[in-house]
Amino acid sequence: MAKKAHRTPLVSPPEQPQARPRVPVWRRPVLAPLFLAALLLVATVEERLFGVISDEQQMLFTSVSMAEFGEIGIARGMLFAVHRPSGDAVAPYGMGLSLLQTVPALLAPAWERTFGSGSSQTLFVLTQLALILAAAGAAGRLSLLVGASPAGTWVAVLGTAVGSPLWTFGGTNFSEPIQAAALAGTTLAAALAARERAPRRALGLAAIAGAAAGVALLSKSLNAAVVPFCLAPLVLDGELRGAVRDRLRLVAGAAAGAVFPSAVWLAFEVVRYGAPFVSYGGQNFTHPFLDGLWRLLVGPNKGLLVFFPLFTLSLLGVGRLLGRPGSRGTGLAIGGSLAVLVALASSWWAWDGTVGWGPRFLVPAVPLLAAAAGAAASFSSGALLAGRLLLVAGILVTLPAILIAPSAGSAYTSCLPGRTLTPKEAADYPWYFLETDRAGKTVLPRHFFAASQAHINPIRLHLFLLRVRLQGGSHEELTARLEAPPWKRDHPGDVPAIRNVPSHSIAAPLLYLESGFTWPHLAAAMNKPHNENGAAFATAYLDALADQILRNIDTGKPERSLALAERLFERSPSPYAAALEAEALRAGGRTEGLKLFLSSLPPEMTSSPSLGVVQALAARDAENEPLAREILGQVAVALGRRPGVALALASPISKWPPSLHSMTGDNLASRSLAAPSFTGR
Repeated sequence: MAKKAHRTPLVSPPEQPQARPRVPVWRRPVLAPLFLAALLLVATVEERLFGVISDEQQMLFTSVSMAEFGEIGIARGMLFAVHRPSGDAVAPYGMGLSLLQTVPALLAPAWERTFGSGSSQTLFVLTQLALILAAAGAAGRLSLLVGASPAGTWVAVLGTAVGSPLWTFGGTNFSEPIQAAALAGTTLAAALAARERAPRRALGLAAIAGAAAGVALLSKSLNAAVVPFCLAPLVLDGELRGAVRDRLRLVAGAAAGAVFPSAVWLAFEVVRYGAPFVSYGGQNFTHPFLDGLWRLLVGPNKGLLVFFPLFTLSLLGVGRLLGRPGSRGTGLAIGGSLAVLVALASSWWAWDGTVGWGPRFLVPAVPLLAAAAGAAASFSSGALLAGRLLLVAGILVTLPAILIAPSAGSAYTSCLPGRTLTPKEAADYPWYFLETDRAGKTVLPRHFFAASQAHINPIRLHLFLLRVRLQGGSHEELTARLEAPPWKRDHPGDVPAIRNVPSHSIAAPLLYLESGFTWPHLAAAMNKPHNENGAAFATAYLDALADQILRNIDTGKPERSLALAERLFERSPSPYAAALEAEALRAGGRTEGLKLFLSSLPPEMTSSPSLGVVQALAARDAENEPLAREILGQVAVALGRRPGVALALASPISKWPPSLHSMTGDNLASRSLAAPSFTGR
């Protein structure tokens, strides 16, 4: 038989796609360091003091208000809150974090029923950790995009998450993590869009950049001056740098993406304050610019170079990016963002941010700076070694604030004596932050100027507090050691009188210092009922419920308050929770219900001063003036200097403050309604 001729096909069969080898997570340039960062954050985050500072509380209380009622009001009396004629107040801060924390606020009731009173601390902290990791991941991807090696990417990711002050914000409710993630996300998406060859995909990335820019604005209005720099890669980066039409298309895409979050920002500004950019009324740029500049950049107490050592490498990275035509936009985004934040903070009256570790107002720029440092660390083996050493230095500098929460350091600083101001000096500060001493003189609290005093160095302070905590001992021994700081001999006037400080202002930090030193802390609040040091935990969500109870009574909605108060008392049957339920019953006119509730309480609750105030008000409502004055007089000593109580004891019964809140609140009578004026009161 004849053999068949071999025939060559006219068309070659398509090549089969080669399966990419699966790279283990630990070898991926962004995911591997991000996974390590997540482990470190989870192992070291401190949730016991989450939500103890007024700024944190106002943003969280707003979240709970939205979760419970779809509203944004909080109770009056919080420091710097903007009072409204309706009887409540609104927070003056950006709404971004409050909106995000609404999610754990919605989950908190079921969570606390399952895991116990106060356990939702863990939920709120997890949100902040996710934001820090998002910022770190964006920093790593951006560094890779502009030329970093895998080893340099490790520097960028870990430098953001644990080699900078951002590490310390995981256990707080401050907005720095969401700002850092939004600014880094804006820059990354813009840089990716400029390098993307597929037009539709590039347009989508530009829209994402715009949306992230809108989130940054929603998180803090000041970022309106920062996000234009973060969007600079759309115009200056990549191979399309000469195609004006393509650039305009990307800019239009970013503008479209920014429309919704920017509209939400504007709506919240108008609804809360009547106009944008007015919520910080009475706060001005009165600090000497050059003094703030050097302190923010290189100063030992708050300098970025001290608290983020990779900053030196960041400067080299920014210089290299600006010198490369394809990456000038990213270089401008990083350098310009930092420049704007430094320029605005340097002459701000509270240039250092008052609370927090390091230069708080500059922390949102850290992921961008870390990305530049990661790129610079890839220049050479020597640069990589320098990057690794600077990363380790950053971890070591931040470690004191991980071992002792910054909130404890802030509480200690606030116990130090303030500074008496002349009328001229007082004009440089917001009137609502100033205090009045017994002699009637105006006093600036210490935490507003401690950052300018070399002997109260935060690292030194936290190491001192760590030593006090590790030594242990009784409450009296702890107090005695706290009243002997390391600078006592050279600055004998800068010693706190812990015993004379109102217990409510430092109770949580003191209990925290008394508690045992253990790790990990995350989810420890879920075991709080079984923890002998459970009292050292803050209960931010329960405090927010209490705030909403008071707010709804103040605004004439006692039925709302009663439903919340019953829930709060069921979850946390404390003397104050009992007082709140009794007040809700009284405000709603439920006289018989109030009597039954009071008769059901155990003796240890009936001795509560707050409950005594409610009973005095109930006697006032019944026009039994002798009994009302007798009860109020008995509880006045325990409550200390409360303006409402003092006013009631010196006034006819018809002039008494109407509620428990107005009777016991520290700051209700002196606050103006609506937004504070830029000219003062």
